[in-house]
Amino acid sequence: MVKIIYAPPHRDAPFTHHSMPGFGPRLGQETRFTLWLMKQPQSRVILSAVGITIAICAIPQTFFPSKLPWTMSPEYQAANRAYMRYHNMNPIFGVSSKKPGLDH
Repeated sequence: MVKIIYAPPHRDAPFTHHSMPGFGPRLGQETRFTLWLMKQPQSRVILSAVGITIAICAIPQTFFPSKLPWTMSPEYQAANRAYMRYHNMNPIFGVSSKKPGLDH
C-alpha cells in the first residue's frame, strides 16, 4: 500500500486562488452607479435585472415574428400520420390503434 501525503500549495504560490485578484470593483475603483446599486435593496436589484432581461429577449419576438416551422403544415402532419400507420408505431394508444378513417 502506498501512502500519499497531500500538501496544499503555499499561500503565495503562483496560480493559486490566494495569489489571484478578486472579482468585482477594487477599493477606490467603484463608480457612482455601482455605489448607488450597492445601496439598493437586493430584491429591487434582482427584479430590475430580470425585467430588463425579459424586455431585451422580447424585442426579437415582438418586432421580427417568425412563421411556423414547415413541420407544422397540415400536409406534413398528414404524411407523418400515414407513415406512422404504415410502420405500426405505437399500436396500443397511438395512431396505429385507431381505424384509418377516424381521425380526431
